[in-house]
Amino acid sequence: MEKNLFYIETYGCTSNKADSNIISNVLFKSGYTETTLEDAEFVIINTCAVKQQTENKIKSRLKELYNTYKKETNKYFIIAGCLPHIEPNYIDVVKKIIPNFSAIISLDNLNDLPLIFQDIKSGKTNLVFKKKRSIDKSTFLIEHPKEKLLEFYQFRKVV
Repeated sequence: MEKNLFYIETYGCTSNKADSNIISNVLFKSGYTETTLEDAEFVIINTCAVKQQTENKIKSRLKELYNTYKKETNKYFIIAGCLPHIEPNYIDVVKKIIPNFSAIISLDNLNDLPLIFQDIKSGKTNLVFKKKRSIDKSTFLIEHPKEKLLEFYQFRKVV
């Protein structure tokens, strides 16, 4: 039976927080459920490149996550946000920290997340999805059943 559980950790600006809500909504509409880091199958780190201090915190957190979960074969790490696409050679940096990362995604690929997750479950690793089209994020309506709202925010880590 598929778990279809995800966890999002958000770093940086207000825009990133909104992007994390959009990611959650896309996945929710595709049958995924937000949960704790420990229970999640998919761990999404939504990064920010505005401040060096935040970038350093993200790198430290990625190392911590990798060291904690490297022996778990059913935990997939997805790096999202602007950092992999702004910072030169960041994909190589991520590979050094998490050699078997599952995917690095552009937020322009939001609608593709369920398909990307299927590719990951089929065993693909080190997937990189760079911007392939421009999307209007204002078209993403954030809809969650009222009974899920409290549950939804209890798992979210915003740094």
